[in-house]
Amino acid sequence: MKNYLLTCKDVIIIDFSPRQSAAVQDIQRDFLFEFGKSLAIYHSGAQKVTERYMHAIGTLPDSLWAARVIGAIGSRDVSEKRKEISDIISEIGKRVIVFVDDFDRLTGEEIQEVLKLIDKNAAFKGTFYLTAYDKTHTNSVIASYQGDATGTRDYTDKYFNLEVSVPIRYSGRYVGILREYLYSLSDTKIIGCSHEEIESALPRLYPFMTKYLSTVRDVKRFANLISVYLPQVEHDVSLEDFLLTTLIRYKFPDEYVRLARHEFVALRSGNGIEKKTFILNILNGDKPNCKDILDALFSEKTAKKGYRRVTHQNSFDHYFYDYDVLDLQFKDLSKILDASITPEDFRKIIMPWLSNDRMKSDLIEFVLSYEQSIKGVDDAKRYLRLFFLTRTYCESRDLYIASLSYLLEGNVEENIKTFKKKVTQKNLRGSLRRH
Repeated sequence: MKNYLLTCKDVIIIDFSPRQSAAVQDIQRDFLFEFGKSLAIYHSGAQKVTERYMHAIGTLPDSLWAARVIGAIGSRDVSEKRKEISDIISEIGKRVIVFVDDFDRLTGEEIQEVLKLIDKNAAFKGTFYLTAYDKTHTNSVIASYQGDATGTRDYTDKYFNLEVSVPIRYSGRYVGILREYLYSLSDTKIIGCSHEEIESALPRLYPFMTKYLSTVRDVKRFANLISVYLPQVEHDVSLEDFLLTTLIRYKFPDEYVRLARHEFVALRSGNGIEKKTFILNILNGDKPNCKDILDALFSEKTAKKGYRRVTHQNSFDHYFYDYDVLDLQFKDLSKILDASITPEDFRKIIMPWLSNDRMKSDLIEFVLSYEQSIKGVDDAKRYLRLFFLTRTYCESRDLYIASLSYLLEGNVEENIKTFKKKVTQKNLRGSLRRH
């Protein structure tokens, strides 16, 4: 609306934020000063006339002098000086539109002071006041300030002649706002994610935005959390999982802490890499508010696997910023993925890790999980080279089985023909583990 009004030549626009006043008693004075300055652009005598009016109603700093003047001139003179301002507005030939910002974020006393301006002290001819506010909340604040225990009155109805209910925004609009914010973080290098990575991660968040990010303010506050916390761990987490866990942090902070303590998840029992995976485990009688987000993250049907995923044991703590300093971070592990790395350089990188059992475990789990990143022949070659280099320095049965089974799985169809029986990847892995 403001953008439209700015194109109108017969309108003077004034932005007024009562929250910027130093004290409640300064609100009227601050507004009238701004009002007089705005009129002075079009009328040379506007500011002096406004100041005389401010003296008359006692809003200038010399309040003791003003009080004596008010007693001497009486209400009639105040009305005359108010009329002088209205006459100036008529001479200018423009309507004055005042946008009152953050009206529903004021205290009860501040709201009353603004309403006093609108209803009396700044009720000038050709002057209109526009504000956006939560009506229920605002009336509740006024009722509390006035000691109204019932809180059933619509106090604002007396002061606003036209009220328009703002329709609920289409959730897609909020997605756009969040996208642009994340893009700006990427463009300014606050986060290292590219636009493509952001686009890839956002769809998993879409189903929850209408429910949990229902206002522009929600979206902005949620985005601010991302800007604060993501840069600390962006090399160690999956962006889409991070967005969902941060949504829990924003809407349900207590449940976020409980999740960090493993109260809603449990480690999957099994062999090899599977024993390192968190799955959903909500105890009977427990009904977390974030159950739908937990389902998306940890349900066996919907959870995504990978080293940086929240489901992975060695990555889980990165989403909650309380991991041990001895843990290897992804930015360190990723150094060994360089296809051109020599065996000697590989050895130099990993040798400091091998003296610590936990860091050694991180290395093994990272290599095991890398299989999920294979998308072609070159990736497969890199994967096998990584396996055998790691196996050279780490005595790990899991590494040996995984590398051997990967080699054999590529010939499953040939094995079926040779042995004339069904051979699947699942029973092939099982046979390898047994032997």
